[in-house]
Formats: sequence, C-alpha cells, structure tokens
Amino acid sequence: MIQYEVFIYVAGGFVLILMGAFMIKGRSREVKVERSKINSSILGGVFYTAFNPTQPLWWATAGLLLLLQGYEVMGIIGIVIVTIGHWLGDLTYYTLVSYVIYKYGEYINPWQRKISIILGLFVAILGIYFIIQGTIKQLPAF
Repeated sequence: MIQYEVFIYVAGGFVLILMGAFMIKGRSREVKVERSKINSSILGGVFYTAFNPTQPLWWATAGLLLLLQGYEVMGIIGIVIVTIGHWLGDLTYYTLVSYVIYKYGEYINPWQRKISIILGLFVAILGIYFIIQGTIKQLPAF
C-alpha cells in the first residue's frame, strides 16, 4: 500500500477537486426540499449512504488516503481511529444539517447557492492540498 502512496494522494486530490467542481456546477438552480417518501431519518440516511454513487469512489481515493495517513501515524489503531472519527463526523454533520434545515430552512433557501459554492470551494481546496502533499512526498529529501 505504501508504494502507491503518491498515486493515492494525487488520485484522492483529483477526486475531491472534481467533487467540489460538481458541487459548484450542480447548484446552478434552486433546489426545492420536498417531503421524503421515507418517514424515518435513520432509514433515509442508511438508504442515502448505501446508494450514494460517490461513496465507492471516495473511499477508493480520498478515504484511502485518510486511512493511509492514520496508518502512518498509529498503525492499525490509526485506521480504526480515522474510521470512527469519519463516522462520527458524518453523524454530526448530517444531524446538524438536518436540524438547521428543519428549524431555519426558509432562511437558508435564499443562501443555498452561495453556501454550495463555498462548500464546493472548500472540497476543491482540500483536493489541491492532497495533491501538493503527494507531490512533496515524491520529492527527494535534502
């Protein structure tokens, strides 16, 4: 795995840049929030996660990069910590977003495009950071 480290960094970075670009491009129109056909937020979250087409691509690139970084720092325990941290981060993020939209959705809707652009830029910048880190790792030590 370590011999492919630079490739993983660069591929993960490119995937994040693409995801950020698609986030920015995909929000060219306002999205209307409608009632879900699934009446459980837990089932909805499981369904969304299981059938999200970006999950395998993310875990094969950027997610693998994070796992590799965890392994470099703490070995197998680092992989476990990164995984648990990622899951807790997802849970916190989706809980916060769900609550904010439920409570303040009518105020957020006019800002939706700008929020998507900011978050898309953040993801793209994170991708650039990963590419730079991978490139630095390839340079010979002085």
